[in-house]
Amino acid sequence: MECSCISSSISEQMLALLVVDVGNPEEVRLFSKGFLVALVQVMPWCSPQEWQRLHQLTRRLLEKQLLHVPYSLEYIQFVPLLNLKPFAQELQLSVLLLRAFQFLCSQSCRNWLPVEGWSHVAKLLCNSLTNLLDSVRLIQSVGPWAQGQEQDLTQETLFFYTQVFCHVLHIMAMLHQEVCEPLYVLALEILTCYETLSKTNPSVSSLLQKVNEQHFLKSIAENISPEERRQTLLQKISNF
Repeated sequence: MECSCISSSISEQMLALLVVDVGNPEEVRLFSKGFLVALVQVMPWCSPQEWQRLHQLTRRLLEKQLLHVPYSLEYIQFVPLLNLKPFAQELQLSVLLLRAFQFLCSQSCRNWLPVEGWSHVAKLLCNSLTNLLDSVRLIQSVGPWAQGQEQDLTQETLFFYTQVFCHVLHIMAMLHQEVCEPLYVLALEILTCYETLSKTNPSVSSLLQKVNEQHFLKSIAENISPEERRQTLLQKISNF
């Protein structure tokens, strides 16, 4: 993994040399676990450019189905009847980053980094999630999945915004408050994306659904400290 951070060409070479038997579920599972451990070990030492290469490598592994990232239901109230396939990689990448920070913040790793190190990895996380937001906006607006369909991907995009917002707040709750400012700003941006899309497409959500989503997002935001950040998030959610 360290070699893959050096340059895009070396990353491509490493990917070409990688051998994982996708027909063997146990091998894929073990590789995926090892990849997460390596990701946690390498991330703090990556420059933004190196982290971007690693982000792209992770996406390629997901495309080739060499990396298994199961999507859990921890932030889903009801199973949505949506076409989430266009956003599968973006959702998996968001979950993988959440799992990486759960690992970093665990008892075995939580004293591993100084405050400056935590600030650095938080900024790298924001870079990756910002890239995911850009990717989702592109898919929603001009993606091939939207062509020829009677309905667009607005509801699926709103679902993604909800999920990544919950992931960001989950990570904020685990980190020191003094390093969370970039994540807090990102959370506000995600809420702005949600609000803008939902208001420009008012037919996609019933009033009851909107109230339920507000209640759910508020229940997540209630766990954020300090009080000023929590109240700002709650107020923004109330404006939907």
